[in-house]
Amino acid sequence: MASLEQEHLQECINAVPPVADVKLVGYVVVAEWRDPDGQKLPTRLVGGETSGWAAKGYMHEGLYGQWPAD
Repeated sequence: MASLEQEHLQECINAVPPVADVKLVGYVVVAEWRDPDGQKLPTRLVGGETSGWAAKGYMHEGLYGQWPAD
């Protein structure tokens, strides 16, 4: 069962598909936060129906995959 945060993010990402007629089936979001003392805290949120192996694959592809020129 997805958390409210996961459901909200799913809706936000799903609102802007990269091309027509596609369905969002998984996601990983990484964010960095800074507290008032300047300490940084990286966090991640994985989609409610995204498996652990898929999330790791998304992260690997994001780091090491070919990025488009634009």
